Amino acid sequence: MNFKEVLIFVAGTTPQIITETIYALSQKHTAVSPDEIFIITTSTGRRKIEDTLLKQGVLKGLIMEYNLPDIRLTEDSCI
Repeated sequence: MNFKEVLIFVAGTTPQIITETIYALSQKHTAVSPDEIFIITTSTGRRKIEDTLLKQGVLKGLIMEYNLPDIRLTEDSCI
């Protein structure tokens, strides 16, 4: 049986909560590696998240630094 791990966040203007959660879950004995992320946020939060996680590449850097599987996050992931 195939399944996807999807994380849904509620975030304001601090995208660190997203990367810190992903890191913490990856370090557990039974690691959780999300396939996809969705974020519920405000318009200000959306701009901050897109700038930090996508444009500055913070999420991609986290994935590379800790050798995590790819995590799908696009501009359409923020609602």
